[in-house]
Amino acid sequence: RKNCLPMESTLADTPSVKDMWAPERALMVEEVVCVVQAEMAALKSEILQVMKAECTASNRVLASAVDRLRSSFANASSSEVIHRPSAMASRQQECTTIVQAGPQLRTSETRTSLGAPSTNVGVSSRRVSVSSVRHSTWKMSANAMSTTSSERLSRHGEMLQPSEFAVQLTQQAMLAVTSHVSHTVSPVTGMSGRSKAVPVSASFQSFLEEATSKMNSAIAWNPESASRTFYVAFSMALLLFDAFALPYTLAWSVAEGGSWMVAVWFARLFWSIDLGISFFVGYQTGDRKIERRWCLTAKHFLRSWFLCDATLVVLDWYDSGVSGPHSMPFARVARVLRIARLIRQCTPMYVVLQKFKARLKIKASQLVIDVSILSLMLFWFAHVLCCIWYVIGKHEEASDTQVTWLSNGHYSEFGNRYEYLTALHWSLTQFTPASMEVRPHCSAERVFNVIVIFVGFVAGSSMLATLTALITQYRMQVGETMRKMRQLSDFFEQEKVGKELARAITVQITGVLRQRQRLRANQVELLALVGSRLKRELSIEVRRMHLFPHPFLGAWAQIDSACLHSFVDHTMNDMQLCIGDALFSEDDPGNCMFFVIAGSLLYRPGDLARESIFRDTDPRLRCEPGEFCAEVALWFDWCHLGTMTTVAPTEVAVVDASKCDSAFIRRYAPAVKVLRSYAVAFQHAMKDPLSDPSDLTCDIDYNDL
Repeated sequence: RKNCLPMESTLADTPSVKDMWAPERALMVEEVVCVVQAEMAALKSEILQVMKAECTASNRVLASAVDRLRSSFANASSSEVIHRPSAMASRQQECTTIVQAGPQLRTSETRTSLGAPSTNVGVSSRRVSVSSVRHSTWKMSANAMSTTSSERLSRHGEMLQPSEFAVQLTQQAMLAVTSHVSHTVSPVTGMSGRSKAVPVSASFQSFLEEATSKMNSAIAWNPESASRTFYVAFSMALLLFDAFALPYTLAWSVAEGGSWMVAVWFARLFWSIDLGISFFVGYQTGDRKIERRWCLTAKHFLRSWFLCDATLVVLDWYDSGVSGPHSMPFARVARVLRIARLIRQCTPMYVVLQKFKARLKIKASQLVIDVSILSLMLFWFAHVLCCIWYVIGKHEEASDTQVTWLSNGHYSEFGNRYEYLTALHWSLTQFTPASMEVRPHCSAERVFNVIVIFVGFVAGSSMLATLTALITQYRMQVGETMRKMRQLSDFFEQEKVGKELARAITVQITGVLRQRQRLRANQVELLALVGSRLKRELSIEVRRMHLFPHPFLGAWAQIDSACLHSFVDHTMNDMQLCIGDALFSEDDPGNCMFFVIAGSLLYRPGDLARESIFRDTDPRLRCEPGEFCAEVALWFDWCHLGTMTTVAPTEVAVVDASKCDSAFIRRYAPAVKVLRSYAVAFQHAMKDPLSDPSDLTCDIDYNDL
C-alpha cells in the first residue's frame, strides 16, 4: 500500500491512464494485503505456540490462556483474515492523517532525551519492532487471564492527562518545535525526510566539549577508585613484610635462599614497578579536586616523592648485587635506609584503613580493628628492640666486662629461633611488670636497657591509655543502648502493652539499631564551618548522585548547575520510612517520583496494574538502592495502581515537580528546553497503544525513549 501511494498520486492528473491501470493496481494491492495479513496471522499463532511451551512448566493458567489465543488465530478462516475493507479504509485514513500531521508528530518522537537527531524514516510514526510484537502478545495473553483487562484499557486514556508541570513545560513546545526542528514531508508520497538535529544550547555544548576533553586527557589512575585502594592494600602487606624482615635479616645475617629469596625478589620487583606506576596516579589539588592529566601527575610526582622512591629502589637492587666481606657494611646501611619506605607509605596506609573501617556497620568490628592495630604496633616495636638487643649481645669483644647475655652459650646452642624468642621475651617484659632470667652483663647492655625502660614506659602507657579509651567508648555506647531498651520495657509495663505487640516492636527496634544509620547534612557538626558557596556545591553534588540512576535526569543534571540547584530547592526533599510504612497506596493520587537512596521497597500491584500477573517473589516488584519508581506521576495526573511498602528502614528522594513554578521555566531556558523535549517524548511513549503505564519503570525502554 505504501509503494502504491506515489503511483496513485502521480496518475491522478491523467484520467485515461488511471482508468487503464486501475484494475491491475487494485488487484495488486489486494494481493499484497492478503499475503501480509495471512503471514501476520501465522506469525502470531507461531509466537503463541512458543509462549505456551515456555509457560507450561511454570504457569498452567497462563499456558491455557495462550492456547486459547493460538487456537483462535489458527481457526480463523481466510475470509476473516483477508477481506477487511473497513479496516483497510480506516488504516488508509490513519495513514493520510499521519502524513498531514507529520511535522508535529515526528518532532516529539525524533527528539531524544539529550537532543540527538533521529534517522528513522517512514509513513507511520510507530516503529514496528520485535519488542513491540512481543509486548503486544504478552498483553493479549494477560487480557485473556484477567477479567479487568477491558477496564484497564478504558482507564488508559482517562488517567493519562498531562500533569500541571508537564503542561507548563509543553505550553511552549510548539514554538520550540517550529524554531529548532524542521521536517521535509512530501505531500505526494507522504514520506518524511531525515530529521535534522536539534540545536544544542551553548552551555550544554560547552559541557560536552569539557567532558570530551577531560575524557581524552584523564588517563591517570584515580586515587579514589576501588582498584587503587586494593593496590594500596596489597602494598601494605609487602610493607609489613619488609618491616619485620629487615630487622631480623640485619641482626641474624640471614642469607637469601629458598622461599625467603622468592619473597625478597617479589618485593624488590614490585617496588620497582611501583616507581613507574607512580607517574600515572592522580592527586588532590589544593581545592580538593582530583587531577588526572598524566603530564601534571608526572610533574607532581617528580617534585614530591620521586627522589625518595628512586633512592629506595636503587638501594634494593644494590643490596641484591653486593657480595664479599668488604661490601657487607654498605649493604647493611642500604637495608637500614629501606625502613624509610615504611614512613613514606604511612599516609596511604592510614587512608585505606579509614576507608575499610567506614564500610563496617558494627561498632564492635571497628573496635577489634583498632585493638589489632595497636597490638601490631606494639609487637613490631618489641620486634625491633629484640633485634637490637641480640646485636649488642653477640659483640662480646666490644664489651667492657668481656661478658654479654649470650656469653655462656646456653641460648645459642639451640639455634636462631630460640635466640630470637628469648630476645623477644626480654623486650616484651620491658613494657609490662613481668620479668625473666635475662639481664644486662656489660655497660652497653645496661645503657640500652635503661633507654628501653624509659621508652617502654612512655610508649606502653600511651598505647594502654588509647586502648582503654576505645574500650570505654564502646562500653558507653552499649550502655546507652541498654538504658534505652530498659526504658522501653518500663513503658510497656506501665501501659500494660500485650506481649506480642511488645515483642514485635522490640524486634523491629533491635533490627534498626543493628543497621548503620545514614548521616544527614544537618547532623555533621563540621559542616557548620563550611561557607555557603561550598555548602551549595555539596548539596548539588549529593542531589546529582541521587538523580544519577535515571538515564535522562542523571545526564540532564550536568547541563546547568544553577538550574539543578533551583530544581532541587523547589522540587526535591528526603523522606525517612520505617519497616512496613507505605510510600503510596492503591488509588491514591500521585504527583511525585521516588529515588531509593537506602533500604528496600516492595510493590503490591492492584487488579488494574499490569504487574498483577507477576508472582509475589518476582524481583521486578522490588526497588533497591539506585532504582526509582512512579515516574509516570511526574508527567501525568496519575492514580497509583498498587501499594508500595518498605521491607527495611528506607530513605527515598522525592521529586515533586508540582512545586516548580513558571519562573523556573523562564529563567533556565536552555536546560528546560531539553527537559521539555523529554517530557513530550515520554508522554507520546506512554500514550502509545502498545504501552501500559504503571507505577514501576521496569518495562520502559529508556534507550529507545
